[in-house]
Amino acid sequence: MIFGANIAKRFVGWVLFQTLALATFAQFYNGHQMTFGKSRVQYNDFYWQYYRFPKFDTYFYVSGSQLASYISEIASNELEYIEYSLEEILQRRIIFIVYNKQSEFRQSNIGLVTGAEDYNIGGVTRIIDNKVFLYYEGDHVKLKRQIRASITEILINEMLYGGSFRDRVSSSTMLNLPEWFTPGLISYMAYDLDFETEAKIKNAILEGKVQKIHRMHGDNAKIAGHAFWRYLAETYGPEIVPQIVYMTRISKSVESGFLYVLGMPLKEALSDWFYYHQARYTEEQKQKEEHPGGSVKIVKRPNRKKVYQQVKMSPDGTYISYVTNQDGQYAIWLYNTQTRRTKKILRRENKLEQITDYSYPLLAWHPTGKVLTYIYERKGLIWLDFYTLETGETVHRELFYLDKVLDYSYSPDGQQLVMSGVIDGFTDIFTYSLAASTFNRITNDLTDDLNPGFSEGSSKIIFASNRKTNLLNNNKEAKPEIQNNFDLFVYNTSEPTQELQRLTDTWNVDEWAPKEFKRQQFFFLSDQNGIVNKGFAAFDSTISFIDTSIHYRIFTNRATITNRAFSIQGFDYNRVTHSFADASKEVKRYSLINYDWSPDLVSSNTVVPETWFRNYHDEQYQLDSLMRNPEARNEPDSLVVEELPAWLSDTLIDINNYVFEIEKQALKFTPDEEKPKVFALPKQLVYFTNFYSNLLVTQVDFGFMNQSYQAFTGSAFYFNPGFNVLMKIGANDLFEDYKITGGIRFSVDFESNEYLVSVENLKNRLDKQYIYHRQVFESLTESSFSKIFTNELMAVYKYPFSQIHALRTTASLRYDEQVYKSIDANSLKQSNDHKIWAGLKSEFIVDNVRGLGLNLWDGSRMKFFGEYYNQLGSGYNSHLFVVGADVRNYLPIHRDLVFASRLAWSTSFGNSLLIYYLGGVDNWMNFSNNTPTFDQSVNINTEKNWAYQAVATNMRGFVQNVRNGNSFAVTNFELRWPIIRYVFNRPISSDFFNNFMVIGFTDIGSAWEGWNPINARNAYDYEELNQSKPIRVVIDQKHYPLVAGVGFGLRSRFLGYYIRTDWAWGIDGGRVLPRVFYLSLCTDF
Repeated sequence: MIFGANIAKRFVGWVLFQTLALATFAQFYNGHQMTFGKSRVQYNDFYWQYYRFPKFDTYFYVSGSQLASYISEIASNELEYIEYSLEEILQRRIIFIVYNKQSEFRQSNIGLVTGAEDYNIGGVTRIIDNKVFLYYEGDHVKLKRQIRASITEILINEMLYGGSFRDRVSSSTMLNLPEWFTPGLISYMAYDLDFETEAKIKNAILEGKVQKIHRMHGDNAKIAGHAFWRYLAETYGPEIVPQIVYMTRISKSVESGFLYVLGMPLKEALSDWFYYHQARYTEEQKQKEEHPGGSVKIVKRPNRKKVYQQVKMSPDGTYISYVTNQDGQYAIWLYNTQTRRTKKILRRENKLEQITDYSYPLLAWHPTGKVLTYIYERKGLIWLDFYTLETGETVHRELFYLDKVLDYSYSPDGQQLVMSGVIDGFTDIFTYSLAASTFNRITNDLTDDLNPGFSEGSSKIIFASNRKTNLLNNNKEAKPEIQNNFDLFVYNTSEPTQELQRLTDTWNVDEWAPKEFKRQQFFFLSDQNGIVNKGFAAFDSTISFIDTSIHYRIFTNRATITNRAFSIQGFDYNRVTHSFADASKEVKRYSLINYDWSPDLVSSNTVVPETWFRNYHDEQYQLDSLMRNPEARNEPDSLVVEELPAWLSDTLIDINNYVFEIEKQALKFTPDEEKPKVFALPKQLVYFTNFYSNLLVTQVDFGFMNQSYQAFTGSAFYFNPGFNVLMKIGANDLFEDYKITGGIRFSVDFESNEYLVSVENLKNRLDKQYIYHRQVFESLTESSFSKIFTNELMAVYKYPFSQIHALRTTASLRYDEQVYKSIDANSLKQSNDHKIWAGLKSEFIVDNVRGLGLNLWDGSRMKFFGEYYNQLGSGYNSHLFVVGADVRNYLPIHRDLVFASRLAWSTSFGNSLLIYYLGGVDNWMNFSNNTPTFDQSVNINTEKNWAYQAVATNMRGFVQNVRNGNSFAVTNFELRWPIIRYVFNRPISSDFFNNFMVIGFTDIGSAWEGWNPINARNAYDYEELNQSKPIRVVIDQKHYPLVAGVGFGLRSRFLGYYIRTDWAWGIDGGRVLPRVFYLSLCTDF
């Protein structure tokens, strides 16, 4: 029966922990220091190859060779141009890592924050290679901008921090840049002539939030920085940009860099920039219309944090569907134009701090108006879903063959779809048969073909393309020229030919998103005047010439039918109701409107004045084209000056405005004759795994290197390592799929050292980690002096369900040896203790936080865990269960002012137990002789079979062991306020003052024996006055189980270490205790 009961207990324990789920560094081994971290989910296998060039390598995988070839050729030209513009020569090799699409880019482990980062950040040096991540969005123009941005970022980092490892380490610790500085400069260099960026700048200026540019974060800071750098280049000349960057590095100060170069304070330059742009944009707004008359808001008050797109009208005009996207979480909505009510039919994905993919989902209505279809990507696969309005049912269909779908629409009979899709790096037009589930490829070349739609029934397809020629080129080896702007084309499906019909041919102007109005007439979007408006065009033919037959020439009459103040992001037209649905981004939020439009207005051409940016765009485009011509930048080899005329004029000379003839002569450069450079691909090589150093840690510390439970020493004692020196080194392969870490912690007495070796394999979806850990510490009690040796082997397996949800399980084998040192006759006879424990741990992790700064977060993270340990060996029947949870939430109140809260709970049960000591903080540096770190006067229950021990923090106002037991619960509330950065609207060059933080806190907690803290019989409640036999006097002190602590603290980073100071007053049984001071090297929870 006993054997059967043991088997049942072990089975229940195994089932419990497989259900609850746990991890290696999961539990409350050493206070609140617990790992969370996001995951990368791999759905595909990548087999890497690469091209090696003199200054860079281009890595790619299967079906990515065409993209790699294009990127390599563009990078060769762009690198030379950007080096010339920034006056900086690349010192380190660039590593281009090419992904075929963004969803595959998200599967990469490069840059993954696993949550295993140290809480003590001092002395940590991360060695980062010049890795560049590029992914194809279906548009080679956007890809080219990605290449420019990545090269610019690397060159700017070298200008600011140096190219050598020594320069980077020294500069990164002394140079503190505002968030707008580097991202804004990169954006300016890569996207200066971009209308989307101009629209964002305009909105930010008119909203007025860029006046406090130093307080901006993320994309807002980048946009503001972009506008400021462009203003400087426009006002003082492009050469001013590298000069400011250079002087910023030399002076180690942003303000000094601007002052030395411009001769004026940064504050004054920012003020001039803002008011200049504000006046210009305000004046332009006077000439524009906000909304057409009679328009109805589809969304009355759009959410400022959401992006609204994919507005589509049902064929009968009853419904309007649209998509919202907030930080990657998208939803599909259905708006009823008759009842004016909105219904959400789908919501997917999580809000994450990453590059948001706005390309999915794509919407289209079936011609019957009864079915809404949408295309999306999930787990690496493309799906086409059919949502029936009447029943609310959804039918799923997987789309094969294509890598990505960019846009699609129905044929009038509903039997076909026409798609803009990507395959092997080519963006082409396809038709898809819904009955046969087969594709037919229309175009097949390097140029990008977007926004297709059927015209004149199903006989023609109208689309936008950046091709220069009207001829289709189905030879993949050929490289047709790609222009920077999109024109409109028509393909005749009834009479297929190799020649397209060009509808527009505009230099430096984009036309896209065509939608048929009626036969040979269509609407489209255009940025002709610098703001995206709707245009109308009608094409016709006239006789060009006659020989043996009549030849016709196609011409297009076009007109602009809107004069919006803000660019139109997307639109749809309903031919039944003659109404439009428009989406546009205005000053503070998006605008979705529905309005009627009379076909009689088609003949009226709205006068749309050109904007300043359109003129600036055209001028810069011409200059940029000239600068990119190598002959225009060629240094002269000889100067040839025309001879002066032999005759002299006898005309009276104006001595005040005289110009010498020598000054009138043009200096003619005679460059060396150079053969045009021919780009050639080198030999294609296969990537083999190689390891590189990526982490070097040398720091002083007051904590443990690896988190694990301490073996119970037999009395009320917890070993705090005290002052020690930690050294750790890490290496990983190029793609960070494999990681090796080794570390050692030296104590000052060289008796309590710690060792760690870890190997990780993150290549596949199931992540694997293998760890060896050795820990040694001494235990001194009233009756014994011993040394405890702990050796652990752990195998960790993590299965991510998404980027924020993961299940992690750990199998461990632990050997504890307690060696008693001889201090008297009894200890000389005492034999050593040997214990071998096998463990199984699991945890379920949710981590959805984003960083706002050092020690500042936004979002929530939580963990639910359980553990099971069983002592091995004959004669042993010890088993230990541990379960618990840790939930943390961070709520920004205003800018960087954050309210942080935490709830932690854990309990142990079984015939062996884990004892928790409540009190103190992690990594406590206690130099006080009056305040002990551990309170040994508080009793513990020695009748219990304690196997392990751990501390429960934060509980400020007390030392360790104010309460103890096999269970504990604690709540922490903190108000974190980086006061200097919050108050001052200026760059703060000092890292100490930039991260200086004031906090107020309240801690409430308890530790107890059993399950109920109120009715528990705790050893710390009783005090034994006379332990001599036969009389024992025991006093029941009736301690209230809950204790609390309140106080305030200061935090900042100094010499790379994050230093915490806290002043706390404990509250025990209604009494306020004397203040306790804490100094620690550790970030907060």
